[in-house]
Amino acid sequence: MIVVIGNGKSRSVLNLDKLNEHTTYGCNALFRDYSPTYLICGDTAMTWDICNSGYSRKNQCYFKMFDRLPADQYEMLKMTFDDVSIKIIENKPQTDEFVMFGESNVAIIYWIGTNEKTEQLEWWEDTEYTSGTAALTLACKMNPIQDIYCIGFDYFLDRVVDNIYLGTAHYLSTLADVEKDWESKKGTWMDRKNWIIQHEKIEREFPSNNIYHVGKHLTYAEFKEIL
Repeated sequence: MIVVIGNGKSRSVLNLDKLNEHTTYGCNALFRDYSPTYLICGDTAMTWDICNSGYSRKNQCYFKMFDRLPADQYEMLKMTFDDVSIKIIENKPQTDEFVMFGESNVAIIYWIGTNEKTEQLEWWEDTEYTSGTAALTLACKMNPIQDIYCIGFDYFLDRVVDNIYLGTAHYLSTLADVEKDWESKKGTWMDRKNWIIQHEKIEREFPSNNIYHVGKHLTYAEFKEIL
């Protein structure tokens, strides 16, 4: 079975270890609690956390930002950060390749582990996909014709998207913060309605896949029976 794991609270009723015999695609902070077959992330700070934790050296990851550069470009790139207002963060030891990414006044240099299989999803740059919809797209690309089950995509449940990692690093602190955030994003490309539109677009793009959303097309109890 192919399962795409979102981080909505609805999936808390399911023991993820039940998925160990299946092919799974997970998003963002999932790596803190569970190792899916493939981990997908598009957030800069979260990508650094995944890499810095050592997870990406042992597990297959796909990131929106992971442009590999040879080590001989390192010194030249560092020279561009002479501005003392820019903080440089990097891991050790240095290897044959590195990735550079960051936000505002922070530059991150990640030295890629030997034999690390992490890849950049170049097609992601041309979309507005979230980590969840990018994970679903990757699942469809890698598994043509097969049925795909999505869990933890709570914007399909007509409720506020209260992420299971609420209150932890890189997530909002409270449900009230989430509600305020969603209100502020209405009418923008980050409106949660657009996430559903993205799912519908993916379903049209990959008609050979039957895509089932647990909580919409079937209950978690029914999903457990299928497992």
